[in-house]
Amino acid sequence: MLTGELRNQIDRIWDAFWSGGISNPLEVIEQITYLLFLRRLDDLHTLEENKSARLENPKERRIFPLVPFVPYVPSVPCPLPGGPSDG
Repeated sequence: MLTGELRNQIDRIWDAFWSGGISNPLEVIEQITYLLFLRRLDDLHTLEENKSARLENPKERRIFPLVPFVPYVPSVPCPLPGGPSDG
């Protein structure tokens, strides 16, 4: 049985999802799983960055690849394939 601090934390998380418009328990579990997955990716990325900084080597692998930032301007055709003006 859940009691005390753990129960309060679970209730706060549930309330956050409920106020965000997600009331189906399966959707809540799906979202929590996705958030945990992203958190793990971010942790791996941070470890890889720290390792490369410590060893003064470029990163061996990139969790989040570098992509050029192209601001979206509706009147200008999108230079990226599959972009909004690509048809």
